[in-house]
Amino acid sequence: MALSLRLSPEALAHWYSVFGFGSAVEVDAKSTSAGRVSVPLDARGKALAAIGEQNVLATPAQVLLAYSFIATGGEAFGLWTRRSSGDSPTPLRRIRFKRSTIDALTGGLVECVQSGTCQTAAVPGIRVAGKTGTATALDGSGATHAWFVGFAPAGDPEVALVVFLERGTGAHSAAPLAGEILRHYFAAKGREKTPR
Repeated sequence: MALSLRLSPEALAHWYSVFGFGSAVEVDAKSTSAGRVSVPLDARGKALAAIGEQNVLATPAQVLLAYSFIATGGEAFGLWTRRSSGDSPTPLRRIRFKRSTIDALTGGLVECVQSGTCQTAAVPGIRVAGKTGTATALDGSGATHAWFVGFAPAGDPEVALVVFLERGTGAHSAAPLAGEILRHYFAAKGREKTPR
């Protein structure tokens, strides 16, 4: 949050926009909700907006697309529920990153899976990069929603996923489910290593 205090509200809103937040995402050629990004001027509101709380509403498709920029080093591809194996994906958008920025972001996401809140998303023998999130429900109940977003293998990704669960926390609800999905994916490909 310290970085958010150094950024102007306009700069923070700009970077949300660069990563696709506040714009509709197409899934199977159909637009999803644009969500909402509003960065308050006060320090507390800006800090909360920086971590995706209160004035930031995002769809799972937006979160997945944003993390795909990190996974690929700056390219985002279309999202679809089914794709024939003969299709060759074309990037929808590109963002120019310094290699050191991608390395730092990916390193932090890998560290989160290795020793942070994402440990239950780990896959033996595969470098998984990911981040959990816990968002306050908008219904005033005080309940929280669980998020996990990630990709694997880090550095040479072939799969990315987002898990959103109503009611729960990222570390205790979404990350374990993401880990189960990723382990199944890599086991089906014969790539998960069995722990000894």
